[in-house]
Amino acid sequence: MKLRSTILAFAAAASLSVPAVAQERGGERLLWPDSGAALTYQYEQRAKAMQAEFAAVKQADGGVMTADHLAQFQQKLSDLLQSYREELAKLDPNSVNADATRPR
Repeated sequence: MKLRSTILAFAAAASLSVPAVAQERGGERLLWPDSGAALTYQYEQRAKAMQAEFAAVKQADGGVMTADHLAQFQQKLSDLLQSYREELAKLDPNSVNADATRPR
């Protein structure tokens, strides 16, 4: 349950942390490929896929996640969040490393 709420919190925080850069065309929302909104959308999709995988594994485990499966999902979520933070820092023009270089 903690993992699921963490995934949902990630998706909510991600959608609020970056201003949406979009263009409307015929009712279709187009995201700029190098925008934070596009990055957030990609990571939201990954989080939703992880949530579906979590539910499938939980059901296969008989409704209760095993400790091993829970640890695996916790690690996957940590990796996803770390990756998102790193990619988001690359888009931030004010983001610099400790040695004053730009994130790569």
